[in-house]
Amino acid sequence: MILEDNKDYITRPVGYYAQKQLHFLIAEIAGGIILLLLIEPLFKKLYRKWWAQPEN
Repeated sequence: MILEDNKDYITRPVGYYAQKQLHFLIAEIAGGIILLLLIEPLFKKLYRKWWAQPEN
């Protein structure tokens, strides 16, 4: 079965769209994991910069 993409009128097999959805799912999960891993060092750096400095 073949579908046509309305945006660029390229004919692609149906499996292309199934893989596209899978890749979006993987990207969302990986993005969440990366966010959780990188948010801790960011908050640690911001805490040191804003609240841990001595007052003048």
